[in-house]
Amino acid sequence: MCSLGLMRPLGRWRRLVFKAWKVNYGVGLLLTSIIFALMHIVNYWNPITSRWEPAWWMPLHILGCFAFGCLVGALRETSDIYVPVSLHGDIMTSYTFLSIYTSELILNISLFISWFIFFYLLAIFFHESDNPRSLDLRRLVRIA
Repeated sequence: MCSLGLMRPLGRWRRLVFKAWKVNYGVGLLLTSIIFALMHIVNYWNPITSRWEPAWWMPLHILGCFAFGCLVGALRETSDIYVPVSLHGDIMTSYTFLSIYTSELILNISLFISWFIFFYLLAIFFHESDNPRSLDLRRLVRIA
């Protein structure tokens, strides 16, 4: 129920974008993902193979990666990607700050929540890019 309330104000804007630009997520998402990956690799930040230690510059690094990826994504007509990416970036920044003060269990829980939010919202955007009328249909079902 909460997620519907969050998505309602953004729904009008997304419908305008879909109708005006006929958004195609394919190339833009690929390009954005490549830029995210390259920026993380260049900064020697591979969470699968190494455990990094938090530093003062990491929140700036995380926000810079996602902001740059969002900018390129927006230029490739995928500006809607900013919602899941910014949420994920914000939680990762919180993760970095938390890692200085808290236990590993809390860090793992916050990391799981971050990725869950990211992929949940991304799935909604993928569904709407395939079927831009889905929001209109949901509204009609609620009214009836």
